[in-house]
Amino acid sequence: LGIVILMAVATRFSFINENAIFVLSSIFMPMVFIYTGAKENAFFIDNQKKDADFFTKYAFKEYLIPYLWFSLLYTTVDSLLFIVKRNVAINLIYSDILNSLTLYGISILWYLPALFLAVTIYFISRKKLPYFVRIIIASILLGLALYLFADVNKLLQEADTLFKEIIIKLFIMTHRTVLAYFYMIIGEGIDRLTDAVITKKLIIAVSGFICTGAGIIAGYFNKKSDISILAFGNISLFFLATILSGVGIFLLSKWIGRTIFFDFLGVNARIIYLTHFELFAIAIGSKVETIVLDIFVNYFLSHLMNILVVVIIVTIYIVVINKFFYFAVAKEANNTFGLNEIDDND
Repeated sequence: LGIVILMAVATRFSFINENAIFVLSSIFMPMVFIYTGAKENAFFIDNQKKDADFFTKYAFKEYLIPYLWFSLLYTTVDSLLFIVKRNVAINLIYSDILNSLTLYGISILWYLPALFLAVTIYFISRKKLPYFVRIIIASILLGLALYLFADVNKLLQEADTLFKEIIIKLFIMTHRTVLAYFYMIIGEGIDRLTDAVITKKLIIAVSGFICTGAGIIAGYFNKKSDISILAFGNISLFFLATILSGVGIFLLSKWIGRTIFFDFLGVNARIIYLTHFELFAIAIGSKVETIVLDIFVNYFLSHLMNILVVVIIVTIYIVVINKFFYFAVAKEANNTFGLNEIDDND
């Protein structure tokens, strides 16, 4: 997950090559879903004797509680910007509230309710059905979703009543859930495979490089895609790119093994992802980059200062949230950097 969060943040820097941004932005969220499948597979194995109520409560705490807290935070920030600076339209605040209540999500928060529902469905189906049945069901559901909701974003733009807007956003949220569940099943499968069958480091490394390279190539030839709004470009290339690169990065992380750097990024990935863009780290970094470039006329130095400022701001968020607002990200108390939560699945 540490590798994936680096990819996610990299897509926000304006100096990154546009083609690289297109590829990274299209594949990093499916990678999150694949990682979640592997993570929850391990969690289920450790708790398989527990009942459905236990798993539902776990999913609620792990995914929906952070969604609710950060929805409140984002809405509060937009409201303050409206009151103090008047540089935010009142319609945006209305949209924040509606998107939060429908689980459509404000900006990047969309993936949390999708994961809450997908993880809940995953645990329920995991207790009752074997893997091959679940992968068939996930594939059928995905095919139906792609067919039934092909023009759903166009319908959302044309929605002329609040009722229609709510219904369409619920459809989009359902589609996202199906996507998350599909990639989770893949994540579970590759986790099982590497634990029981493919155990040699060399095979894992070679397979990881081949899959990642093939996935990146497929992503490069695909059009710009955005899974949050169900924009896939070429559907065949999209799924080829996301599945191959997701599996490839997962295998490479298995090959690389544990490092304190990626462990730190992994356990704090949610904080990094939810704060780096919406809470102005990227915006401030970009302004600093412009100032440094005007003074020194040195692109390398300005880019470096941009990255440094973002790292400093996000690190402050990590410390503050882990120390004082740990409950908002489903963490434990008095956990300054989150490192005491590291386990074999991060």
